[in-house]
Amino acid sequence: MSGLRALAEFAARFDLAAAPKEVVQEGRRQLLDTVGVIIGGASVPEVRALAAIEARDPGPATFLGQDGWAAAEAAALVNATAGVWLDYDSGQRASGSHPAVHVVPAALAIAEEVGASGADLLSAVIVGCEVGARMGAAAGRLHPLLSPHGSWPVLGAAAAVARLLGFDGAQLAATLEVASSLTLLTSTGLHTAGANGRHLQAGLGAQRGIVAARLQAAGVTGDPEGCQQVFGRLVTPTFNTRRLTIDLGRQWEFLRGYYKPYACARVTHAAIDALLAIRRQRAALGIHAEDVVAIEVATFAAAAALADPHPTSELAARFSLPYILAATWVRGDAGPASFATTIRRHPAVRRLAERIRLREDPEYTALTPEYRPAAVSVQFRDGTSLTVERLNASGEPDDPLLPLWLEEKFDGLVAPVLGRERAQHLRQQLLQVEQVPTVAELTTLAIPPRP
Repeated sequence: MSGLRALAEFAARFDLAAAPKEVVQEGRRQLLDTVGVIIGGASVPEVRALAAIEARDPGPATFLGQDGWAAAEAAALVNATAGVWLDYDSGQRASGSHPAVHVVPAALAIAEEVGASGADLLSAVIVGCEVGARMGAAAGRLHPLLSPHGSWPVLGAAAAVARLLGFDGAQLAATLEVASSLTLLTSTGLHTAGANGRHLQAGLGAQRGIVAARLQAAGVTGDPEGCQQVFGRLVTPTFNTRRLTIDLGRQWEFLRGYYKPYACARVTHAAIDALLAIRRQRAALGIHAEDVVAIEVATFAAAAALADPHPTSELAARFSLPYILAATWVRGDAGPASFATTIRRHPAVRRLAERIRLREDPEYTALTPEYRPAAVSVQFRDGTSLTVERLNASGEPDDPLLPLWLEEKFDGLVAPVLGRERAQHLRQQLLQVEQVPTVAELTTLAIPPRP
């Protein structure tokens, strides 16, 4: 597959010093945001239990946000699982995939293992995210029942690891060929059912990126047409090989990604933006939930399908548009705290969720994946109504979150785990990561201080 080989050569030869400023800046932001969501999810009991299991085999790689170390494969598994637990990680609109949460945990673990510098880590994150994003762009639209986690982003993780291990272009291409046979084929049913085993998809994806590089170094070979076979025939009939290399080095696919302002399914975010705009307009007249007669939402098919008003778990709540909008109206935000058990059981939230109706607008569906629109109409007891339409959610390149907002998001996730002073120090180091002598200096800061 010549496109894959050309992409591998590009990743192996990438020169951070010669890279465009915006590419380097985006690499730092991807690293910052992903480390933040990893540490934010590290305190979850299930993540801690997984870390306790994986820590049985000692190693040099850190469980971020925890006091523990393990082999690189184990750390990547735990950290990537933590990184998706809050559903707050960055992604790619065109493919619906999440390269960074696969790439960063794998790259961090191997960087610790080999004693890499911050500049080495940043280079690996950039090429890994670009490979993962281009694989997703080539795959295009997935079948709606197939999850993107653990699928083509595995190749991004493998590219990042191969880069840190010093592989040349041929070795990196061979690693991607091996990785194409190690991807997962999993169902989105886990999301809507609220089964938190879904989070392991990203964890296993990051881990398999490392395994692919190890196997290639040991002499294991893969199918040169593996990506075309797996993604072009089994997963999606629209796989476009040209997207792997088109304008390579001139147009950066990973720059077209998004950051999440809300800790829930990305397909719900345009509706949240619209509802918050209405809430701000209505604030002067009162925003009590009982003043709302009904909320009508017109949106695209994938969002309209998330219609259960009473989700029974935290994860299911993150994939329930009626619940998300009800909690957002009552609380004024859709951050991680909005999905706690106490909020899911809140009487006002439950009653309002029952007054929310969703419908698919075929014209909106036709606009995806370039746009993910929603129009929200709120009817009030005083007889008035307000409607707001959003073609896309905030956090996209055409409506970016301010750098300060991303820093505040990081601090909000990390300070409760590490303490404010350490969180701020880690943030500062990540934003100038290429100046950090060794990655171990970063990961040391990501360990909670002992009492």
